[in-house]
Amino acid sequence: MQYLDLPIKYEGRVRLCFDVITKLIPGSEIYLFGNYAKGYVGAESMISLLVLIGIENSVREIHRLRWEVEEMVYRINDEVFQIELIILPAPLYKKYMSTSSKLKQIEREKIDLMGMSWR
Repeated sequence: MQYLDLPIKYEGRVRLCFDVITKLIPGSEIYLFGNYAKGYVGAESMISLLVLIGIENSVREIHRLRWEVEEMVYRINDEVFQIELIILPAPLYKKYMSTSSKLKQIEREKIDLMGMSWR
């Protein structure tokens, strides 16, 4: 079993985002990257998530999904924290991973949240 090596407060934030995404975008792959994935968290740290969806969606649909996830997280949670949410079709992610420095960095540090055990 894999656990996030984060204080419970910060793991709870990630879990909230994970739960909202799995509810609003079922069947997606969800990865944590950035400071939370590296274990460098504090009050101002941003939760960075990559969500891979299986089908090609329009840019408008992807923006709508991102807005819905962010809106739901903020409605559920009284404490505001920053979220960086990247939603991409999986084929597009794979296509541009070798040429995008941002995607290369994400690939190196990402943690698969689908296999995560939560405290």
